[in-house]
Amino acid sequence: MYPTMNDAILKNLIFLSTRVNCFDLSPTVLSVIAAEMYFRGALHRFLEYFAWVILWGFDAKRVESLSVGIAQIQLKRWIELGYISSYSPSFSHFKSVSSVDNNYDACRRYLTQCSSVEPTNSKELSELYSGRARVFHVKVLELAFEAAAKISLTKASSRRAKVARG
Repeated sequence: MYPTMNDAILKNLIFLSTRVNCFDLSPTVLSVIAAEMYFRGALHRFLEYFAWVILWGFDAKRVESLSVGIAQIQLKRWIELGYISSYSPSFSHFKSVSSVDNNYDACRRYLTQCSSVEPTNSKELSELYSGRARVFHVKVLELAFEAAAKISLTKASSRRAKVARG
């Protein structure tokens, strides 16, 4: 079980680190998004967008708590953070909540808003991000954070070396 999980998490982290346009990547943010990607794959996220459309037609109030994007952020938070203007499903809203850069930035901003102090362990991070610490979620965050810390340090060192060379 763990080798497969490790491979999936590492694949998610590599995907994120190569696509996020940010000078210094936060291991905390990377680990949260990599964990959410592990639990919710592309097909699941597609179904969430489909659910957004269906729920909007039947129960627009229920839509606000629907989590979407690779960072699995609730639609009400996407609006609060200014990435979308309403709960109405539209091409521009789908594009905004599926952007890797927007997901990274929204996750970073959400974590900052939730706590003035960065969590010191995976259990605290799980509680902060998802409301409660579930054992498996904490384990995935732990594995993701270890790998994310190495990736962000490597990427930052590489960028600094490029800047220094001119």
